[in-house]
Amino acid sequence: MPDYAIANEELRRLTKGVIPVALIIFGILVLFRQPILPVAVGAFAGTAFALWSFYLMSRSAVRAVWQGDPARASKIITKSYAMRYTLTAIFLVGMILTDWVNIPAAVFTLFSPKITFMILNLLKKGGEL
Repeated sequence: MPDYAIANEELRRLTKGVIPVALIIFGILVLFRQPILPVAVGAFAGTAFALWSFYLMSRSAVRAVWQGDPARASKIITKSYAMRYTLTAIFLVGMILTDWVNIPAAVFTLFSPKITFMILNLLKKGGEL
């Protein structure tokens, strides 16, 4: 049975970095005179979806590691990858069809985990942050 403790710990660590990045994105969009409430909703939705997608990815990676067969592990990762991209497309279409959500806020915050990982790697000096 897979142990998801590592996935949960990485999600907790990532969340600590993603929230400030999302707040910075929120602040920049508000400085560009975007309406506050739609930006807040878009930023929250994008951040929540990005974290959920990362959680799904980490769980599928743990499941793949626990497989004895590399071919089965590869299939698990491929299916997870395709499903997460499908869910992201559905999320983006839903945000576009919703009139009261700021689309740039939702889209930019989808990249907040990647931005966070880049910042963490730049700040890392031979040890764990």
